[in-house]
Amino acid sequence: MFVQVMPTPNGRLHLGHMSGPYLKADVMARHLRSRGVEAHVVSGADAYESHVELKASQLGCSEREVATKFHALIRRELDALHVQCDFVDPLHPEVHDEYLAFNRRTVDQLVARGLTTSVREKVEYSPSTGRYIAGCWIAGTCPQCGAESGSYFCEACGAHYKPQDLGDRKTAVSDLEPLWVESLFLKLTRRRELEARVERMGIDPEFRRILSRYFAAQGEIVRLTNPGRWGMSYGAEDRVIFTYTVGLLSFSLFCAELFKRSRGLAMSPFSPASDFVTVASFGIDNAVAYLAGVLGAAVELGDIKPFDFFATNYFYHLEGKKFSTSRDHLVCASDLIRDSGVAPDAIRYFLGKVNPEKEARNFAISEFLEVNNRTLAGELEALLARHFGQLSGGEPADAPAGLLRELEGVLQEQSAHLSLPAVCMADAARCIDTWMDVGRRAGAPEAAHSYWWLKGLALVAYPFMPVVAERIWGHLGHEGAPTYATFLARPRTRPPQAWAPQFAEVSAAALERSVHREGAALPKGEVRK
Repeated sequence: MFVQVMPTPNGRLHLGHMSGPYLKADVMARHLRSRGVEAHVVSGADAYESHVELKASQLGCSEREVATKFHALIRRELDALHVQCDFVDPLHPEVHDEYLAFNRRTVDQLVARGLTTSVREKVEYSPSTGRYIAGCWIAGTCPQCGAESGSYFCEACGAHYKPQDLGDRKTAVSDLEPLWVESLFLKLTRRRELEARVERMGIDPEFRRILSRYFAAQGEIVRLTNPGRWGMSYGAEDRVIFTYTVGLLSFSLFCAELFKRSRGLAMSPFSPASDFVTVASFGIDNAVAYLAGVLGAAVELGDIKPFDFFATNYFYHLEGKKFSTSRDHLVCASDLIRDSGVAPDAIRYFLGKVNPEKEARNFAISEFLEVNNRTLAGELEALLARHFGQLSGGEPADAPAGLLRELEGVLQEQSAHLSLPAVCMADAARCIDTWMDVGRRAGAPEAAHSYWWLKGLALVAYPFMPVVAERIWGHLGHEGAPTYATFLARPRTRPPQAWAPQFAEVSAAALERSVHREGAALPKGEVRK
């Protein structure tokens, strides 16, 4: 089971989001399913994150209206890129009360076992707005690296901190009163066990260093509640559950419970006796939240099976600057598909190859155009037309032994690159290029060679290009998605149909229609979507 980090429903998912937790989980799940392994992906909106409150203030509506609106828009972006997951809306009437109960029960268990401590922290309060100046309402400089930061964590270095730790604090209101509040923190009493587990999980060394720096700066505790009014109340007045630590754990447990019921399972995937392998996917800004909060709480409780693996990523940039919803510096998949005529599989393939899993990467317009126009609309479409043109109706001939050996090698390599913990999306996507090279070398291929090369392409491409892969598979007489189990089957094919191109050339002007750049003026009469 893959659990994607909860996106905040204060805007749409952009390619910066997609390049990391969302596409990666989908690619790995599709790869496993093609091999006959049961794989499921779950996610949902972080409806009680404080930036929902900020967006509601900006739009002049309620927090619930904001969360509901953007939950649907996030779902639309996932669908646009064919990212398959059970996407939960915590505010939906059918699940809301149980979702609250799950969160409160997790904190109750930690309190009952003596695993929490109350920490006095200084915050500022605005009587005119009734807001605590924390979370989305505060900005400043990171106490660890000095970069511009805000809320409770730094996107530049991954640090987590208290609001009072921010340097050069700024807020939009002026009637501020200092207050001391009591917040609950989890005591990490089993730090050595936690760090040993992190090492066994094969976590990126930089993520482990972030955890070590956190312990050095904040001690062996991690936040469970924060001051505020929008959220899941817990205990004292104006105290809500912090959605970035115990909230992420409770959300994962909640999704697993819904999954258990829907599938009629005897136990949750997080039950200690469960044989499910669980994987959380998230970015570097959530390193402390998952390593100290989610994993730390599971280790402390002892009766929850901790995540088996974490699939992590760094930030993705748009033309050299970090993707940002709040700064309107972004590109969304649905815009590229609808307004610019880009195929979903082209976006998935590019994000797979230019992926921020090992370091920060950049979405460059010129680079995307080169890949889309030359590699996909040009070279791949030419190969598809050529090999489909060699087919004839009837039962296909036996597969050439040499071609099968080459395919086996490519599939083994791709599988290695998509196996946890050493996942490398870029190398796995390049296996598609390797198989394209095999298709180029064929010269004037015979029908049998073309048939089996096309079937091989469907298997290799499927994790990254599901639309094209399923279309190829269907043209060759199969139903559904490509699988290893049915690869050697030879359904009798109808007289061949001409291959209809799936990738089209896109102009720079067409692509620019879908690009939002921070500070860029819109053409007269246009408004942001």
